[in-house]
Amino acid sequence: MSPKITFIDVTLGYPGTPILKNLSLEIAGGTLAAVTGENGTGKTTFLRSAAGLLPVLAGEVLYDDEPPRPRAALVSQRDVPDNLYLFSGYDVALSGVTVSAFPGKFVGAAGRRRAEFYLEKTDAATFAKKPFSELSGGQRQRILLARALATEPEILVLDEPTTALDAAAVANFCALLGTLRDERTMTILLASHDAEFVDRLADRKIRIAGGTAETIFCEGGAAGRV
Repeated sequence: MSPKITFIDVTLGYPGTPILKNLSLEIAGGTLAAVTGENGTGKTTFLRSAAGLLPVLAGEVLYDDEPPRPRAALVSQRDVPDNLYLFSGYDVALSGVTVSAFPGKFVGAAGRRRAEFYLEKTDAATFAKKPFSELSGGQRQRILLARALATEPEILVLDEPTTALDAAAVANFCALLGTLRDERTMTILLASHDAEFVDRLADRKIRIAGGTAETIFCEGGAAGRV
């Protein structure tokens, strides 16, 4: 069962530089929540803290009433190391099995089957053997998603996943995330400026503004606010 994420009177940011203060909200397990807000309001900070990648300055973030463990995977093209461009898309996806920052570790047959399963699931198998540097933006995003899924996370975090994608790639990526959302096997958080993309996918929106956040349930979800 994918975990719920609970923020209890949390302050987020960096030492000496708080960005979001006194947040208390809950993201139900198995839902897709979209984080919205203007540039510089703290969306990436919120995502990284929700994923357990950035320590909170105050308060507590819990997964099903327990401290976060390594159960989340982050997908962000802005964070792709230059070293990945030396490898094939398959190598990049395979690195998710080893939970390694870079490809290159030996992976046994079972691990390769897992990576290949997620390459198929993300419709990336047909181009996975090509050099990562030669892939289009949409193809890279599918490879990076396959890498994240190969870690078999309970929480999937996507930071501006449609940046630099053309309309066709956005539509395909939206369909893929819609399938993951409908399977309800993981909690998905994403930040995007694409309002149409968000509206098609989100169960709820977390709107960040003025140093705080509120959760708004989308049409079709439960009524009201957290």
